[in-house]
Amino acid sequence: MEKFFPLLPSVILFLFAAIILVLRLVQPKFRYFWMLAVGGSLLAWLSVLFLRFWLPATLDILLWQPARLFPASPVLTLDRISWPYALALSTLALATTLTDISRSTEVKPGNWVASLAFTGLGILAALAGNPLALMLTWAALDLVELVVLVARTPQDVLRQQVFVTFSARVAGIFALIAASFIGGELPAAFDLISPQSSIFLLLAAGLRLGVFPLHLPFLEQAPFERGFSTLLILVPAGTSLMLLTRTATLTTPDPLLTILLLLTGLAILYASGSWVTRKDELDGRPFWILAFAALAIAAALRGQQTASLAFGITGLLSGGLLFLYSARQRRLLFLPITGLIFASMLPLTPSWQGVRLYTGPLLITLVLFLPAQALLLIGYLRYALMPGEPPSRAERWIWLFYPIGLLLLPATHLLIAWFGNPLSRVETDWPDLLASWPGLIVLILAGVILLVYRRGLRVPERMIRWFQSSLSLGWLYTLIWKLYRWLGKSLEFVSQILEGEGGILWALLLLIVLLTLLNRQNLGG
Repeated sequence: MEKFFPLLPSVILFLFAAIILVLRLVQPKFRYFWMLAVGGSLLAWLSVLFLRFWLPATLDILLWQPARLFPASPVLTLDRISWPYALALSTLALATTLTDISRSTEVKPGNWVASLAFTGLGILAALAGNPLALMLTWAALDLVELVVLVARTPQDVLRQQVFVTFSARVAGIFALIAASFIGGELPAAFDLISPQSSIFLLLAAGLRLGVFPLHLPFLEQAPFERGFSTLLILVPAGTSLMLLTRTATLTTPDPLLTILLLLTGLAILYASGSWVTRKDELDGRPFWILAFAALAIAAALRGQQTASLAFGITGLLSGGLLFLYSARQRRLLFLPITGLIFASMLPLTPSWQGVRLYTGPLLITLVLFLPAQALLLIGYLRYALMPGEPPSRAERWIWLFYPIGLLLLPATHLLIAWFGNPLSRVETDWPDLLASWPGLIVLILAGVILLVYRRGLRVPERMIRWFQSSLSLGWLYTLIWKLYRWLGKSLEFVSQILEGEGGILWALLLLIVLLTLLNRQNLGG
């Protein structure tokens, strides 16, 4: 029975999502949908906490037969890497349902059904113990997201973005397939993957996160409310960040290391610059995740597993705190400020392990990351100080659950870093104060940039637009889309010709041309 414990959080989320869906169909006037959503997400969160005492654990989901055709079956693994990400995703689900009550537009049973089910799939992907399990869960996540987005995006422009995003996700799955078969057969666990496949693993995660090649794998303006749209961005990102943390144990060939770090540095410069110039935090969500994905990839390239984990969890939890912080009061300002401090890499903060990115031989390409991280902190502070939405409901009990939902995110962040992070079991695993200089440099750079900004010095907007457009590959994806549309119109034109009155004559002409070519090759008479 204990071996099925890794399935428990997802089963709970799926079960409560099904209960809410059935009640919505049978009893549409049922008044306690929100309580059911909170209860399900709370039980799932507690079950993930409970799983901490069963590390490590492995569960074979299905035994595929025959073994000569399927040498590996899907496996769930609860270990020092998957557990922090599973806890982060379950915390995001619980925080979302708790804070939804302060926004009347999000008090919809359909939102909670989708949120619980989507997070359940995300936790399964975070617990994937081998490439086959990750492929299947990624495909399930992408399919659900595609169906939901297409159903809610009637505009052609938005649908174009949806399919471009979905194509990048599918390309990431194919990169994972390539990485899995380099060694000759599908590996039964991530630990058995060939070191030569590290580039393909990084490419798989990079495609799904938008770093390799540089693109936005998320909609900038998701057609959903704040809570569910935040989960749509953070849950798939968390599953790819988990893969990055695993790849940090694999070595990257030296000739490619400098090039990949340079590309990653350019990606975080583009993401941080775009993040700090958005109109609000919701508009900047994709760039926040893109920036922390670049940091996690850089740490994985340098073999710093703890740093990759720290950046991944920080991007999810500190970002989720700001994105869900909608109804704002002065007395609650300490919550986003806490999220800002936790993302600063200062000593004793949950992101302190991130300074390991800069240990060892200091490569010149790493200089790009320090100002980019400073811009991330400036943007975080800017959005935290913005006036928020007025609370849609004035009941006092709402102001009990809303801050609790927000407080869960930094509390869980601290729990993972200090008490629940299996990658740091003893004090010697933590960096010393001397090694913490990158956090101090980032803080100083942020202060200098803010001081210069207050003095009235500005970077010309034309230069900012040029910088962003030169780093972004949006022009390339636009060109590909235009070629695709041109090909579709060409095929439609040919189809109309062949279906017209002269279709038979055109078919005879093509047949004669084909026979002529065959005759020249001495293949026909």
